[in-house]
Amino acid sequence: MTQVFEDWDVNTKGRVKVLGNPDLSNLRVIMIGIKNPARDQNEFNTNDDGLPKCGEIWVNELRLTDFNQQGGWAANGRVTAKLADFGQVNVAGQRRTIGFGGLEQTLLERSQEDMRGFDVQSQFALDKFFPENFGLRLPMYYDYSYKQIRPRFNPIQPDVELASTLAAQTPDRRREYLNRVSDIETRRSLNFINVQKKNTKAAKTPLPWSISNFTGTYRYTEVVKSDIYTNYDSTRSHTAILGYNYSFPTVKPITPFKRYQKYKSLKIISDINFNYLPNSMAFQGQVNKRYNTILFRNNDNIESIVIPNYDQTFDFNRTYNFKYDITKSLRFNYSGQARTIFDEPQGYHRIDTLISTIQREDLARLNAYQHSINVNYAVPIDKLPLLDFVKISTDYKGGFNWQGAMPAYMQLGNTISNSANYSANGQFNFIQLYNKNKFLRTLNSNRSNYERVLKEKEKKQAQKEKEERKQNKEIETKPGNDDEVDGEEDEQEKPLINETLFKTMEFGVRALMSVRNVSINYSVTEGTSLPGFMPQPDYLGYNIATGAPGIPFILGKQIDDEEFKRSILSGNWLTTDTTLLQFYARTNTENLTANATLEPFQGFRVTVTANRRYAESAQENFRNNPTPTEPINFESLTPQTTGNFSMSFNSIRTAFINPVLKDGSTEIDFHPLIEQFEDNRFYYSKTLAEERAQRENDNASLNRNGYYAGYGAFQQDVLIPSFLAAYTGADPEKVSTNPFWSIPLPNWRVNYSGLGQIEPLKKYIRSASLNHSYRSTYTISNFISALEYDQDQNILSVLKDTLDYLPQFQIQQISIAEQFGPLAGIDVTWKNNLSTKFEYTKSRTVALNFSNFQVQEMTESAIVIGAGYRTKELKLPFIKIEGKPAILKNDINFRADVSIRDNKQVLYQLDQDVDRTPSLTDTEKDQVTVVSGNRIVNIAPTIDYKISKSLNLRIFYTRNVNSPANSLSFPRRNTNFGFSIRYTLMP
Repeated sequence: MTQVFEDWDVNTKGRVKVLGNPDLSNLRVIMIGIKNPARDQNEFNTNDDGLPKCGEIWVNELRLTDFNQQGGWAANGRVTAKLADFGQVNVAGQRRTIGFGGLEQTLLERSQEDMRGFDVQSQFALDKFFPENFGLRLPMYYDYSYKQIRPRFNPIQPDVELASTLAAQTPDRRREYLNRVSDIETRRSLNFINVQKKNTKAAKTPLPWSISNFTGTYRYTEVVKSDIYTNYDSTRSHTAILGYNYSFPTVKPITPFKRYQKYKSLKIISDINFNYLPNSMAFQGQVNKRYNTILFRNNDNIESIVIPNYDQTFDFNRTYNFKYDITKSLRFNYSGQARTIFDEPQGYHRIDTLISTIQREDLARLNAYQHSINVNYAVPIDKLPLLDFVKISTDYKGGFNWQGAMPAYMQLGNTISNSANYSANGQFNFIQLYNKNKFLRTLNSNRSNYERVLKEKEKKQAQKEKEERKQNKEIETKPGNDDEVDGEEDEQEKPLINETLFKTMEFGVRALMSVRNVSINYSVTEGTSLPGFMPQPDYLGYNIATGAPGIPFILGKQIDDEEFKRSILSGNWLTTDTTLLQFYARTNTENLTANATLEPFQGFRVTVTANRRYAESAQENFRNNPTPTEPINFESLTPQTTGNFSMSFNSIRTAFINPVLKDGSTEIDFHPLIEQFEDNRFYYSKTLAEERAQRENDNASLNRNGYYAGYGAFQQDVLIPSFLAAYTGADPEKVSTNPFWSIPLPNWRVNYSGLGQIEPLKKYIRSASLNHSYRSTYTISNFISALEYDQDQNILSVLKDTLDYLPQFQIQQISIAEQFGPLAGIDVTWKNNLSTKFEYTKSRTVALNFSNFQVQEMTESAIVIGAGYRTKELKLPFIKIEGKPAILKNDINFRADVSIRDNKQVLYQLDQDVDRTPSLTDTEKDQVTVVSGNRIVNIAPTIDYKISKSLNLRIFYTRNVNSPANSLSFPRRNTNFGFSIRYTLMP
């Protein structure tokens, strides 16, 4: 294969040289060269005169004459045999010959292999051989499968069909050769799953040590493969599982103050309870033994000796679970996992050798351990009578992870990490609060109190008059005069309650009950990761001898950084190897989410949302950095903090402030917000300089550009509040200089569905919905701590050719993303089956980049108008059938939508004067660049007709017009029209 084979042809007129084993399957190019050599160089003909020759050379071309249309076949067969109630056997066979393919496949996609195989699956209930009252559950599963794939072409000689090669072999050699070139896979498996001795005494609660709490599983799998490159690939795996699960009997909790239940005001005390038994505990131990042997073929030199490769794993995994509802409102849950690896000697081992391996402590190595603890507590504030509308729940999740070092790098130590998540969730159901009052409860049910209050007034008035007549001892009038007197009184009687005024008052009260629900969720997630940790855990991740890493740490508590480092060094927990390169890291994430639902009156709903997220990650290389005098010298090298920030924002004041165009053109002259942004910098330069001077008992000084020393035009702490103040439209005095705002601003969504309930519109509108939403987000995409930053520095750092103070965190970009989705929208369904829709959306994204001091603004606005009409029995004009107008009896739906979208991306470069030194007298306009933009007009009418239950016809037309905002792209017009027919195959 690596030497050139050289020989003369039959007539000894030329030499043939071959390198390797060429075949036609790899043939890509044929090149034929003709050469008339000089007479003294022509070794093939000594009589050559050396003169030029003229002749014809014919080469037969290799042409495709036809496609091989020989087809194939495929078949699947299945037999199921049920052995009474004892077992079941399934036998399946598959066969697919060369040339078989599906209707959707091309000729090249058809099968080029002959596949044959069968599967045997069986399951047996061996417990049927035991008495029923024995309570044994013993299921057994045995599976066997065999699959052989014979290729069409011989893999050793790819340009020769395998059938031709086999035909030239002897019968004994043919079988051996066929097994060599075929892909053969054999699988065997034997499983005993969840073997259990059940509790036959149903009325008796099992004890913790009862055998019915245990389950056992054994799985054996063997897979043997062979192909042209592999002599055999054998994998044997054994899995043994012992599980234990015990659920404690349900008992009534202890309620020491139950006698106070009759007092509602003492419910918070009477409901105190305690469960003296846990809920459940579980354990599972799993032993896995896997052994793989693979022997590759040497197809180049069959006489060479190839050594098999061995791969084996032997591990023991444990899982622990414990649940305990201490009280009805306090729940505790623990779960843990551990993995031990046994470092076996080379070679295959019998079962007695495996048992002896488990007993040897020097071969057992803990590889990983982790656990998680979850404590949930529902604060019983709703037990107080006046606060039963409030529900507060808290949750704590603590985690610990110990990851062992690789055997080759034990000197680098292990890695431990922990995590803690604190969360509190508050739900305020104000409807429940309002319903405590009968008057407000009636209003919440969308009814008026007028009739009820009127009857109560009348009843009181009648009672009052009766008492007055009794006190004055009035003399009854004569019967003849009663009607006359009563008539006079009726004429002078006035209503006890003014209905209009009363219902107006009710409407105002209902509006005061606008707040219906409020929910607040606050969570903090923290974590610590420490590499180079040397102690091994004994129990629950804790090392008893050294006390490492401390009980608070394994419970997830985040210990103060300096205190934790002192504990590490005092306990000698950390490796002293100087090649440790992994980082000691700490993470912290805070999330705040608030939602409120307001409903001033029925059908009018406002959803207010606010959120804030702050994520920070600090890392450093905390390792031994010895010196000539101190061989043990731990230092924090290259500390760095990174993170991101986002919160709901409100920039609606400036949402409709657009750039100013040049006279008589569409070209942008300047943007008022950019101008305001640049002007705000002078205020914040002064404010920050004065604050710093006050801290350091110094005087703030102006530089030549009108900015204060250390806080120039491009200093980050000056730019950020200037940018935020400009785009919120707020007074700079009211905008914080801290870029990480503490309180998120509200966003909202408004929906009104009561338009169709207005009396004059009821006869026209079936349903109507008015929509409006506003969402804005302020984001700091990424920030990183400045290595040179010193909070107490008194000198200036040079940044961007200006003498500015270095900020604590260097921020790449801040942005504001604002969206009205929609600004105004209405969707109406009319009673004549007509539906109409109008929607106007508007959005913008403004980003300030600190690497080039550019403001990138992307704006988009869209108007969508739509109408639809659905009808039955539509008469077709100008079309008659047998003299009668044609009628479409089924549903037909007309729909037309028109949308106009404008989007533009503009870059504003700050302070584009020659010296790039902005000042109060700088009047040069900023550089404005329209990067991209276009106007897209889309018209899309459609007609859908349901011909039958399964057949639908759709006629469509789409017109799309794209007009760019600059000359960098071309206008485009796209038109699509046609029809589609869809037939649904019903089951």
